[in-house]
Amino acid sequence: MNRRRGGILIIKGKETHKQNRNHVNRIYWKMFVLYTAILFMIVICLEGYFFSSIRGEQVEQNTSNVRIAEMEASNYIQQLYSNAGNIEYSAYQVEDIQWFLEDSLEVYLEKKINNYTKSMSIRYYGIDNFVSNLLESESRLESISFLSNANQRLSSYMKDGKVKTSYFETWEFHTIPNKLFKMGQLVISKNFYDQNGNRSSIGNIIMNYNLNQLNSIAEKYENIEIAVFNSDRRLLFATGDEKQLRELLNRNEDVTETTYWENYLKSYIELNPVSDCWVISYIPRNMAASIQGLWWVTLVLIGIALFAMGELFVHLYLKKLTDRLYVILEAMRQASEGKLDVHVDTPNNKPLDELDIIAENFNQMCQDMDTYIQKSYLAEIEQRNAELCALQSQINPHFLYNTLEVIRMKAICNGDREVGRMLYSLAVIFRSQIKEADIITIAKELHYCKKYLELFEYRYHNKFSFEINCPEALMEKPVIKFVVQPIIENYFVHGIRLESNDNLLMISVYQQGKDIIIYVCDNGKGMTEEEVQQKNEQLKSGKRETGSIGIQNVHIRMRAAYGDAYGVSLKRNEPGGICVMLRFPGEENKNV
Repeated sequence: MNRRRGGILIIKGKETHKQNRNHVNRIYWKMFVLYTAILFMIVICLEGYFFSSIRGEQVEQNTSNVRIAEMEASNYIQQLYSNAGNIEYSAYQVEDIQWFLEDSLEVYLEKKINNYTKSMSIRYYGIDNFVSNLLESESRLESISFLSNANQRLSSYMKDGKVKTSYFETWEFHTIPNKLFKMGQLVISKNFYDQNGNRSSIGNIIMNYNLNQLNSIAEKYENIEIAVFNSDRRLLFATGDEKQLRELLNRNEDVTETTYWENYLKSYIELNPVSDCWVISYIPRNMAASIQGLWWVTLVLIGIALFAMGELFVHLYLKKLTDRLYVILEAMRQASEGKLDVHVDTPNNKPLDELDIIAENFNQMCQDMDTYIQKSYLAEIEQRNAELCALQSQINPHFLYNTLEVIRMKAICNGDREVGRMLYSLAVIFRSQIKEADIITIAKELHYCKKYLELFEYRYHNKFSFEINCPEALMEKPVIKFVVQPIIENYFVHGIRLESNDNLLMISVYQQGKDIIIYVCDNGKGMTEEEVQQKNEQLKSGKRETGSIGIQNVHIRMRAAYGDAYGVSLKRNEPGGICVMLRFPGEENKNV
């Protein structure tokens, strides 16, 4: 369709703006899909390589940890056997123990009394003192038992000071260590020989050691299990599946072979004999090759980041190409509609490609009419901007406050008083921002803070509470507006513990000499001593943080109003949280 404008015949172009955009979008998406598929395959290959490498390193690290755990566990068991040997040696130094094993209790007590009577010592050192000292000094030792062959008597000294005495038949002697067995303990039995006669065995010293330290060793290495069994195939200790281990020990197969455990546990195994025991540490193969969640997340994020950066590069490249094409098509469309002020930019210092040659010839064609069209276009834009600014300036801030009041009254009329109270609190805060002077009373400042806190009390129902304490004499003292509210806002952004129901914020006002101090204390997440010190030094330096509207700005405003001696400081609140202290003069500063 043809029409005349300003004496110029304008020919409507066949290609519309929408058609041009559709053409360009089709070209863009065809190339984008192709490049995306290529990029996706590259990222998948890289991710596969990274996963494979990390999995191999994980297996190597875990098998190394299995060896280390086995060595530590074996060393611990060996220490127990060495300790038992030391106890055996020490027992031979106490003659009282030999009497206890070879004589009846009546004869033993008679010898003990006679020996003590002859002795010049105040204290008699016998079997009781010997055992008591050992149990007190050796935390790993749970009990010591003395088996008398002559009297068929077993006396067990416990950690709690109790002594249990039992009697057995001779044929039961070899079963006594098993009767003393408890899961998680190592029973070590030592023959005690007669030192005065033919050095024949007169009994046994049986020591029960706890194996709790093995739990600590296993916990140091993730997913690694430790087990200990003796030559009788009795399971003494296990951090893994005890039932499964007992079933394997009861099989009629050689349990001292590493391959046996590897086949049934499907794990990486380390097996080592220690005296009368075998120590085994293992980790299931699937766990050894498993990648920790942090690695999964990291690799996935890296993959996403690589893919996103690649997509961004592809998008920017294609966007630049199609945008140039679209600019030329749009310029041609606009020129066909009579908008001859269009201009297609071309590079000055780079070789021209086909699109640039087309653009330059198009620019030359439109150059003669450009000045007139451009002036008209700019004049129209300036007029529209002026209209927009005029419209924006007509918005009256009081209208917003009055609207909140109307909504509040409507809510109250409808019976929703809680919403009415919330709207009232919001209206009070908004009114304070548009009406109040820069200097207000402490009472007003605390009133605005109360309304502000009430909004958060509604928001965090049953999770947050607050207290405001101020002496009546300080209520009318002047203070610059909005020094407390940013501190409160900072608490809700950084300090509140949303998982807890005991969040508390306390605002307290005190007179200290000629100054007034407002404390804003919370029991929130808090800061370390180093962080508090760093923040205070930052406040003293007066450096303004980019975009900061919190504590830093309050401090700068207070120093500007009252001087360098006043402002904001922080300290830790015990047992938790932060105390923010605002100091300002009690009398009005004429320079404010």
